[in-house]
Amino acid sequence: MTSSTRIVGTDDGREYLMHGTSEFLVDVCLKRMYDATAEEIFDAWLDPAARGLRLLPTVTGRIVQSHCDPLVGGSFSLVERHTGGDTTHTGRFLELDRPGLLVFTLSHRHCSHPDSRVVIEIVSLGSGCEVSLTHVCVTGDCATRIEQGWADVLEELATGMVPESPLRTAEHMTT
Repeated sequence: MTSSTRIVGTDDGREYLMHGTSEFLVDVCLKRMYDATAEEIFDAWLDPAARGLRLLPTVTGRIVQSHCDPLVGGSFSLVERHTGGDTTHTGRFLELDRPGLLVFTLSHRHCSHPDSRVVIEIVSLGSGCEVSLTHVCVTGDCATRIEQGWADVLEELATGMVPESPLRTAEHMTT
């Protein structure tokens, strides 16, 4: 941790890393165990049938359009539909090291910072694995929503819920 980064607490007891800028920026960190191999979990993140589900921590929207080139330097874009309109999310893959590491940028107009990126580390543990997901440089006012979105993605990955298409179902959308 650099001298410009510090740990801050929230009212609900969670801790985030705060970066030393004029903006309130935090890192959202989650961990989850899976009864699947690291290779299976890694592949699920890049599965064409689930791309919209795995690359975006959406809670209230549904993915209506997606493009993905899952190579180092490759880009992706996802259009998320909310009741108030559409939001386009874009990113670029920085690292892909099967089965242990995925790193990509993620940006959109509401909760993005130029340094925002997602780091997914997958560690084999016997017959299963542990996934550590860190979304770096999230604007503070979006941290709780983004944390819940990623928690939902990790849970859906655990239960094997893969949508029939890369479009998220309407049941995930609130009115």
